[in-house]
Amino acid sequence: MISTTATKNSPCTGSILLENKALFPASKLYCRLGVINDLTREENTLECIVATLAPKKSRKQDFLLESTHCGRVYIYLQSVRILDYFGLFALKVPIEVGARMTILPELFFCDVMVSPTYAFSEDDAISLKGDDRSEVFQLREYQSGDDIRQIHWKLSSKLDTLILKDPGQSISRSILVFWDKRDACPPKDMDAMAEVTASVCHGLCDAGAVFDLCWTEKDELELWRVGNLDALLHLIPALATQAGSSDCPDPDISKYGQVIHITSQIPDNGLEDKRIYLICTDKEYEDGQNIVFSSKDYKEKLEKLEI
Repeated sequence: MISTTATKNSPCTGSILLENKALFPASKLYCRLGVINDLTREENTLECIVATLAPKKSRKQDFLLESTHCGRVYIYLQSVRILDYFGLFALKVPIEVGARMTILPELFFCDVMVSPTYAFSEDDAISLKGDDRSEVFQLREYQSGDDIRQIHWKLSSKLDTLILKDPGQSISRSILVFWDKRDACPPKDMDAMAEVTASVCHGLCDAGAVFDLCWTEKDELELWRVGNLDALLHLIPALATQAGSSDCPDPDISKYGQVIHITSQIPDNGLEDKRIYLICTDKEYEDGQNIVFSSKDYKEKLEKLEI
């Protein structure tokens, strides 16, 4: 048992419920937990020893989990061994159980200055509910009586609660924020890009801009319309769940006036005029137009952003 979300660098308490169904006591139980971060691809282990567990009794064993990087974390019981009184012999108990939680990226202040050309969609249609299911007016939790056809099952499964998408009016698009997670990079860089993406989006919301948010997953793109801060906050846990795959396609940017592209790689095909690249790398690079940052200086480099 563990909470579904947590913050970085803050200990989070989880628990394992152990039950002894035998007629004799278990002198000592040695538990090893595996921890996998689906975003940064880090793997770690936690270990704990439980004192005597009486026959036909159960006991809850707490453990602490703390992460320096954001991402969806899978915690699973890697092994359970029953030790004899002296700790010389061990009997392995076959068991499979696990849980997931999302370590949320931290937001920092990013002052986004948006050109009036890109700030709003045509007629501000995003602020109006409609019947175009391809456009999302808002994301909210499911309520009794809502149309189940409007449930976003994939996002609901990630957040462990039913999320409904209210349809909006058909509108033209102007700004796209695209986080490309397809390239492997150090955990600290993936963590920095997650915080940059979330904070730039927060800055766009503060500026009153309407935009699309897109990121790569294992084999498909996630694309969402963000019209206000509430919609963004619903999306942040899903944004930081897992790394992308090389099988995931590029988004169609032809319908956008401006693209903010967050990546860890400088594209081989050169820099496109339509895109502003926010590049996370330790390499020396400067072109006067795009922003290069590292895991150490991203908050300073992205304190202001003009689009």
